[in-house]
Amino acid sequence: MIVNAQLEKIETSEYKRVIGRIRGQEAGPTVLAIGGMHGNEPSGVLALQQIISRLEVHKSHFKGEFIALTGNIRALEMGRRFIDQDLNRMWKLQSDLATLAATPDCYEAKEMQELQTIVDEAIATRRGPLVFLDLHTTSAESPPFLLIGDTMRNRRFVRDLQLPVILGLEEQLNGPFLSYLNTLGHISMAFEAGQHDADVSIENHFSLLWLIFVKAGCLNAEDIPDFAANREWIASCTDSALKNFFEVRHRQVIREDEHFKMLPGYHNFQEIKAFEFLANNRHGKVRSPEKGRIFMPLYQEQGDDGFFVVRPIAKFWLRVSAIMRMLGIDKLLPWLPGFRQNPQQPGMLEVNSRIVRWFGPQILHLLGYRRRSRRLGKLLFIKRRFDRKGPLPIDKFPK
Repeated sequence: MIVNAQLEKIETSEYKRVIGRIRGQEAGPTVLAIGGMHGNEPSGVLALQQIISRLEVHKSHFKGEFIALTGNIRALEMGRRFIDQDLNRMWKLQSDLATLAATPDCYEAKEMQELQTIVDEAIATRRGPLVFLDLHTTSAESPPFLLIGDTMRNRRFVRDLQLPVILGLEEQLNGPFLSYLNTLGHISMAFEAGQHDADVSIENHFSLLWLIFVKAGCLNAEDIPDFAANREWIASCTDSALKNFFEVRHRQVIREDEHFKMLPGYHNFQEIKAFEFLANNRHGKVRSPEKGRIFMPLYQEQGDDGFFVVRPIAKFWLRVSAIMRMLGIDKLLPWLPGFRQNPQQPGMLEVNSRIVRWFGPQILHLLGYRRRSRRLGKLLFIKRRFDRKGPLPIDKFPK
């Protein structure tokens, strides 16, 4: 059963950067949502149009601000993932953003510059914590799920949303918008609502947004007539076995001229065996390196991620991780053999893989570090900033 009315598709001429803004009289959180970062994923834009229309009814009850944005406008008009460069792989360091924005032969540089201006203004004028939601869909059949950077603030925000949650995917990718907002210290998540062309994906985006408004404190549940139905709808979309936190174990990178092609029939979170034959490329068969669940298998022309392998994280290790971070155990690491604080970059840890042979990366992940690169026999990890607290005193959520 779909709890909301069928949503009609819009004309391409109606795509605009700011879909709408709702600003309550009372101070509160800012919810910033974007749809269509990839042009073959229009369902997020459709849902945001509808949510802006419905929120006009609840405007008098709304605390804080809601800003709904469109991502890659020309790619949406053409139905392509991107034009020149993937807009969701361009958000790196501040210095890189300035360089990319000045790139004349990249259409997405213009889109990125416009988005950054709006986002910077939203951050500067917020009257409470900021919550960022990036709305996506997948090329393969999939239940809805969330992607977050592994901070305690992100974990706390999403843990009761009754959805699968993938931790640390940004460690495998270079420059997603999600990581940019997360690095600045804000609650950030990507929501994959289902398959690109499925009407239910629009419904899932729409329903989750109501849950986000209540979770953030922008609206009270009793102010939304069909809130319970939307909550039950989201909870019913996923099997109980998948309502868990997952870690990314492997990313299958597609190289240029590789001619990668997935075997048909795989869907998100499907169980796979070690060495299972999953795809072909010009070198032959591509097999899974280990047992787990296949994640985001590629069934579209554009994209450089063939598939991922994920595994559930035991609740015991999630609790251990939370306790270790609360106690500040990471401050002891530079005193241990094989670990060294990078003198030029605070928060970066150099790990000598010849000394720290076992469980080094796993321990660092528990403490909130993510892997950046390998250099001269050393693994470089960087600490996620604003793990337990936001950057400003106003970044506390109402209790």
